[in-house]
Amino acid sequence: MNCTFRIARPGEGDVAVTLEIFQDEDGSMICGLRQLEGRITLGPKAMRAAMLTELAKIEDIARQAGCTEMRHAGEDRAWCLPGYEPMDGLRNGRRKRL
Repeated sequence: MNCTFRIARPGEGDVAVTLEIFQDEDGSMICGLRQLEGRITLGPKAMRAAMLTELAKIEDIARQAGCTEMRHAGEDRAWCLPGYEPMDGLRNGRRKRL
């Protein structure tokens, strides 16, 4: 199941986020960040702080949906994913138990 929503940050920009929720081979529910599209115009430190704030909200959505893990892949976002560990099999794959 895919879910798309918009994160709006007044004066900074907005981003459309698409999450994919699926069942893993072991039966656990996984929430994957499928796509980010948009623009937020901030400096590096402010961008990292904004990403951490918004990521915490996304992780809460995933928990409420019954997910036990978040996954990210594609663009290397390790710099803003504290608590996420490398994941083999996906380009720049990262995962975090919720």
